[in-house]
Amino acid sequence: MAELFLIAYKDRKYMKIPNRLIWAIVLLGIFSIPFFPEINLLQRGIGVLVISVPLFLCTFILPGSFGGGDIKLMAAVGLFLGWERTLFSFVAAVLAAGVCCLLMLALKKLTRKSQIPFGPFLSLGAAVAAVSLCFY
Repeated sequence: MAELFLIAYKDRKYMKIPNRLIWAIVLLGIFSIPFFPEINLLQRGIGVLVISVPLFLCTFILPGSFGGGDIKLMAAVGLFLGWERTLFSFVAAVLAAGVCCLLMLALKKLTRKSQIPFGPFLSLGAAVAAVSLCFY
């Protein structure tokens, strides 16, 4: 959770997610394998790809739509959470970002052309999905 908080902070402040924080999530994903046997290696492998590949393709088609840190973060989250929870975390992130952006547009803090850091929302979604592991 601390890594996700740091990712959110760094991305919010600098619009960049440091690779060392991504690697920390990757290591957590590897070390979590024996502790969460309900998420098998195939689910984790699919989790690495399920969101990161579409984000990469979206960025390839529409340059600047997502940052490389966002793509790598979702791959690392997929290794930790497996594909189902990774999908859930992404949907939660998109919904949270949408609500936040609508509010900020209404308050005239953003324009339709503004760029926002997506890492804080991805971190929030991943944290919510990770907490769900405790109740599985």
